[in-house]
Amino acid sequence: MPTPFNQAGQPVNELRRRDVVLAFQEAAGRRAFILINPFPFMVIGEIVGVANDYLQLIIETTSITELEGRTINLHIDEVEVFYIEGDGPPIPRIENEPGRHTKRGDGA
Repeated sequence: MPTPFNQAGQPVNELRRRDVVLAFQEAAGRRAFILINPFPFMVIGEIVGVANDYLQLIIETTSITELEGRTINLHIDEVEVFYIEGDGPPIPRIENEPGRHTKRGDGA
């Protein structure tokens, strides 16, 4: 598949990557909600910074509780959707009871 270009002839994927990296760099220390392509699909955490094209994030909440509280490196190209806390609505705090994994349909 050929690389898509915008009307100015710039590669769209490179522009997207640049803008996403810049958004995360400017938001260091703030919380982010991120949907990613591979499992675990969703993470909420504090942005530490960006190294090259990797987002460094302290995981607050994800579907794999063993990752919570750890710092991960997430490749920018895996980010499908993101929301960074700022002047808009806050990201809700989602917390499981210690040692309990929430399962779909258990009413928790």
